[in-house]
Parts: sequence; C-alpha cells; structure tokens
Amino acid sequence: KESNAYHVGSHLTESVDPGTWTVGGSTNTASTAEALASILEEIGRIGAEPMSAEENDEAIAFLTGSFALRIETTDQVAALVSDMAVLGLPADTWDTYMDAVRKTGPEQAMAAAAPLLDPGKLVVVLVGDAAQLKPLLGAYGDISVVSP
Repeated sequence: KESNAYHVGSHLTESVDPGTWTVGGSTNTASTAEALASILEEIGRIGAEPMSAEENDEAIAFLTGSFALRIETTDQVAALVSDMAVLGLPADTWDTYMDAVRKTGPEQAMAAAAPLLDPGKLVVVLVGDAAQLKPLLGAYGDISVVSP
C-alpha cells in the first residue's frame, strides 16, 4: 500500500515443532526502516484483528485453487503422505483439506495465527550496507552486524 518496497512475500515451513514463517522483500536503503515498520505492523495486525471477508475469500480461493498443483507428481504426493505421517495427521487429511479450508472464517484464521506471531520472538535479518542501515534502525533494539 505504501510503495516503500519493490516486492514483499512470505513462505511458511511446516514442522512437528512450530515451523518458520519467513517474510522477505527488497527496497532501497533509504526506505528500509519504513518498509520494516510496515511489515512488522502487518504481522501484528494478522494476530490482532481478523482479515476482511474479501481477504479471507482470496486466501480460500488461492489455497483451494492451487492445491492441484501440489499433487501433480508422484514425488509431490509422496511428500504430502510423508507430511501426514510426520505431523501425525489423520489418514483423511488431504481428502477433507479443501472442505476444511472453505469453512475457515476470518476469526478462525486469526485465532490460529495469533499465538504463533509473538513479536518478542521475531528475528529480523537485513542485508545491505550496515553503515547506512544501522542509524535507520536504532529504534528496533540491538543490532548485530555479520560480515560474510
């Protein structure tokens, strides 16, 4: 909305333990603090208020519409069966998945997300010129600089 990033995206990795949710993007150095603030605000919003009905409908359409792409090959089917076993899911998980997704409302999605989005457990990693970024990001606490 604020045009302070070239792109922003995220990826969720499922696991027996809590998995990782990675949010990433790219921006110019001068916009880094503003882009980071927008991302952190959105993460906080996800756990604090339900998404709109339109966002919920879009999420449902994406998850149900893209499911067939997750089972195109034998390797993909094997991975889903493996996931069921590792995560201890019932044998009918993938048979009931689409119906369960369609029945998920904004309040349910928020309730599921909220306990997983603890701002105190976020790790922020930025790549760029540390000399330029450090002064922009002082409000976020201690900053560690790692050089390759």
